[in-house]
Amino acid sequence: MNSKIFIFALLISSQSFASSMSKAFSLFKVGNYVETLSVLSKVKGNNKLLGAKFYLKAVTLNKLQRYDEAIQSFQSSLSIGYTSKDIFYEYGQALYAKNDLQKARKVFSRSAKNNYKRSTSYYYIAHISQILEDWKLAKSYYLKIVNSKKVEVSIMQVAHFQLGEVLLSIAELNKTSSRDLVNKYVLPQFEKAAETDKFSLLSKEILQRKLEVQKRYDLDPNLYKNGERIPPKNFVFGYTQGFSYDNNITYSTDAPTSTATQKDSNIFSSNVSSSYTFTLGRRWTFTPAFGLTYLYHQDRDASEVFQNDQLSYAPAIRSKIKHKMFGKPASLILSWDYSYINQDRDAIKVLDFYSRSYTLTLGEKLKLFSKEDSTFKIKYKDLASYSDSLNSSTKTFALDHLILMPSYSMFFLLFSYDIYDSKTDSLDQTTFLSRIDYIIPSIADQYLLDIALSITIGNKEVAQTSSILISPSVMLTKMITQKSSLQLGYTYTNNLSDVTSDKYTKHVTAIDYKFNF
Repeated sequence: MNSKIFIFALLISSQSFASSMSKAFSLFKVGNYVETLSVLSKVKGNNKLLGAKFYLKAVTLNKLQRYDEAIQSFQSSLSIGYTSKDIFYEYGQALYAKNDLQKARKVFSRSAKNNYKRSTSYYYIAHISQILEDWKLAKSYYLKIVNSKKVEVSIMQVAHFQLGEVLLSIAELNKTSSRDLVNKYVLPQFEKAAETDKFSLLSKEILQRKLEVQKRYDLDPNLYKNGERIPPKNFVFGYTQGFSYDNNITYSTDAPTSTATQKDSNIFSSNVSSSYTFTLGRRWTFTPAFGLTYLYHQDRDASEVFQNDQLSYAPAIRSKIKHKMFGKPASLILSWDYSYINQDRDAIKVLDFYSRSYTLTLGEKLKLFSKEDSTFKIKYKDLASYSDSLNSSTKTFALDHLILMPSYSMFFLLFSYDIYDSKTDSLDQTTFLSRIDYIIPSIADQYLLDIALSITIGNKEVAQTSSILISPSVMLTKMITQKSSLQLGYTYTNNLSDVTSDKYTKHVTAIDYKFNF
């Protein structure tokens, strides 16, 4: 409010009336608005003094939110011919509060012409036009603000934000190209608004609004087309150093059978893995991957133990096509995995070629039973070994499902059916695997517990023999840093078979250090 009007009024009025105006102004400054009105009701004088009186009364009534009376007082002051730099701005506030928008817009225009709070007056004109869905006028006045060099940061921020909203409304009128218009014009305004003052409370609201619009128009760069969030990292590198103790080493081949040696040994393992994911059109992911694993058995005297020493190479190409099924996010899985294994097959402490294989996988990950993921996979594996008698192919049908519990723990279920065809018919076998994991991700600070039970049922039709392998396990993981962890695990295995020589039990205790980059 312009206090000069009172100085002028005091100079041209009588002493008593001037004293009343001075008292009213003093009361107004300290916020005693009711008493200000009481004093002003007694003020009389010439038109100039009365103009000032009605003006001060109108502003006081604005403070008391008595807008109808304030509007009448503003009109009385203006009708007398009273003028002050801020009168139209204050008058516009009262009209805006009473929702007399058309008239408020005209009055704020007069305020801008008087160069009083021009940017704020522009904002009111733009915002009122926005309410009245006069998008063209709203856009022009918001542009006046954002293109101005002398604007308060708070006004500049809200102007960019509301300009974005206006442009969004305009884009929505164009049904055929609204998505492109939103991406080209609306989102940049939201970004400018947020960057104007990154630490303001409004900035958080703007970013949330931007995210809402991106989701509505399928423009969120952090989401796949099906609504799943894109992982923040494309490149993944992992290193695992393991140490385990096995009280009954089993000589394993690529066939689904194994022989126990009744020998124990410490086992050292090292694994390096890496992958890089390319995302195309936020719908297709293409991931080249590579793994390298080395196994070394400490017992160097028992040939049936150290012949399990191994070095394997595992390149792979994996891809997913993101889509929706039953209205929920889903992924079509396509992958090719290759494995090349060198092993001490002749027990001479030299690693020679043992086998190479490739596996083709076709699968579908979807939310079938609930909001959690289920994954179906069909696999075909073709293996060529150093000995033709060990060549084989395997067809696999697998299903896994995740169940989230209210306590933030989870169950992971896995079912797999394998058909193993070998060059040697006596090795042909079908196996059914069922496994259940109960995972507690926060059993204590930075600790994860995984308790599992797997049961594998094998059946050899030619030999007419069957076996059941039961294997409970427990693993405790301690997060050391965000990128590294330490795992302590125990696994018990009991192989029940019709063939006495194939029966065995074993205990494996392992500790692994993992680092992920």
